[in-house]
Amino acid sequence: MSFPSEVAERALLDCGRCCCLCHKFCGSKIELHHIVARADGGEDTYENCIPLCFDCHAEVRAYDPKHPKGRRFTASELRGHRDRWYEKVRNSQGIVTAPDYLEIDQELFARIREILPSTGVIALLRRQDYFGTFRLEDHGPLHEFAIYCETPEFEFLDADLESLRGELEGHIIKFLSLIGQYTFPLRTNPEFNRIAILDSQLIQDIAYKARDEEHFKELVEKHEEHINRVGRELNSLADEICRTYDELVRLGRRKLAV
Repeated sequence: MSFPSEVAERALLDCGRCCCLCHKFCGSKIELHHIVARADGGEDTYENCIPLCFDCHAEVRAYDPKHPKGRRFTASELRGHRDRWYEKVRNSQGIVTAPDYLEIDQELFARIREILPSTGVIALLRRQDYFGTFRLEDHGPLHEFAIYCETPEFEFLDADLESLRGELEGHIIKFLSLIGQYTFPLRTNPEFNRIAILDSQLIQDIAYKARDEEHFKELVEKHEEHINRVGRELNSLADEICRTYDELVRLGRRKLAV
């Protein structure tokens, strides 16, 4: 059974349709999670509800107490994240950030633009085609940004800015994960990476694994599909990083007068 409509509406208004854990804006892609499961006696109440994005919802539900690995989200921790985010949304004053928050958010805004200058790695993402070769070293600022996002200080007090920062963080982490999993240094020039293409060495490797000619063709087609899928995902995520960055910079300049 889901939450009553009045509880759902109140929770969605209070969170601004943003995830209470990662703070990114979700729109319709949001779940209302029971902090205490109904199977454990949890009720369909406002106090037992926390809005989460699909990814964070899956993360919260993934912990298996029979095979514990990592640290699970406790009920009190989830309520704490939720209440902090609700308060942040309440304190967000539309286009004008609360005066007490202004200087803190200005410093963080400047730091983000220092790590990710629009003429640096962001400009690279705008023009790079990830079906081709690229210098892994040039993407270092994305790693630096992701590392800073793990610290508690790297969070806007303004809810609108924090929602965009969380969305930007999510896109960058997914992008770096794809880069790490599916691109490799060139044999001829290890400074450059690319998705593994069908060169002579790879064709030999595929031929070695193939049972017969038909299987060889099938493996080649699957690899070509893989190249196309990864290339499209990388280019799409690069576009999303740039779009979110642009929105953050424009809104930050208006709200923070910098």
